[in-house]
Amino acid sequence: MVGFIVFEMKGILLLGLLFLLLSGERMLSQTIQFAGQTWNVRSGTGNPGNNNWSASSQSVWVDEAGRLHMKIRKEGDKWYCAEIISQQSFGYGEYIFYVASHVEKYDPSVVAAMFTYENDNREIDIEFTNSGFGSTSKTDTPGWYTVQPRPYTTANQYRFKLNLTEDYSTHKFVWSSKNIFFQSYHGHYPQLPSSEYQIAQWTYTGTKNPPTGSERLHINLYLLGGAPPTNQQEVEFVVNAVFLPLGSLKVVLSPSTAITGGAMWRIDKGEWQSSGSTLPKISNCHHTISFSPVPGWHTPSDTIVLVKATEILNIDINYQLNTGAPIWEETELKIFPNPASENLIIELPQYSGNGQLFVFDNTGRLVHSKSITDFPVSLDVSDFSEGLYFLKIAFENNIFTKKVLIQR
Repeated sequence: MVGFIVFEMKGILLLGLLFLLLSGERMLSQTIQFAGQTWNVRSGTGNPGNNNWSASSQSVWVDEAGRLHMKIRKEGDKWYCAEIISQQSFGYGEYIFYVASHVEKYDPSVVAAMFTYENDNREIDIEFTNSGFGSTSKTDTPGWYTVQPRPYTTANQYRFKLNLTEDYSTHKFVWSSKNIFFQSYHGHYPQLPSSEYQIAQWTYTGTKNPPTGSERLHINLYLLGGAPPTNQQEVEFVVNAVFLPLGSLKVVLSPSTAITGGAMWRIDKGEWQSSGSTLPKISNCHHTISFSPVPGWHTPSDTIVLVKATEILNIDINYQLNTGAPIWEETELKIFPNPASENLIIELPQYSGNGQLFVFDNTGRLVHSKSITDFPVSLDVSDFSEGLYFLKIAFENNIFTKKVLIQR
């Protein structure tokens, strides 16, 4: 909260800005890091329930142990709910949620949910509520597995009792193109320890199994129909961990002479990777691999691959020699000052287009890369250690190199 205090001294009016940190107040945050992923924090007003949603870290935060906390809370005369949304699709595979709240004790107005969502017709839900969603005959089954859309029948919705004896419970679904398997059990375990721990399980085999690729994973805590808790008490939902269906990708380039010349690869226009590198924690869906241009070699075409959960996808790519490749003159690339200490200015007269700048140290290790579209280019080298570096400007059919010395 911001307050203003006015001081009057010797006829001079001074305006002081006072920042007051109220007890328990946290700064606003539009994204959070949880379970190794970046999530958007919802704000504004909207469904379900035409609720108010808060991105304040009083409503959503991750503690020092990496646990997610979400709160329904009252501010003034308004109640605010909480929701986070993954920034990417994770596709088919196993989703595991370690819930650390006794959801059976929640007020009947409260709903906690973990679900994938593309639209109202493409949604997979695990939900907890003592409301029965408006039906008094369903209040004794606070657990819900649902595959949208409506109408709800035993074919696309399964309700179950929780009978929790503690705060800890595990809930999961395993999503494939053929079916969706749901399971809940007591405690926090990646797999059901024994039948005594089981709370419920159910398999959906209907025709509304949603496709992958555009859905996002949501976790929310909200008020049914926007109605305040009947007990007027704030509510907290804690999730200790979420395990997602992620895979890995390894790309090996050849021949070695192309690698020496600067052959590299990247996924979905991300950071450049060296040959033989393995990227972990990649979402279970299609991705595009692209390759850096190398003088004297044909650049391989982009490759679309499908990464599967818990697997390492190995891809081998061969650069082909371009016998008709042009010869590039180092003298066309101008760098100053050289030696440099803080900033470099890079000029390439009469040349423009989409390209990539690479900086290698004297061991051949890539230390910096950036996309370029026009010249001159300014490069901050203040964090570079002293020594000799090699700059490489790569375009689709042209590449230019230059040595630069960092000296202070």
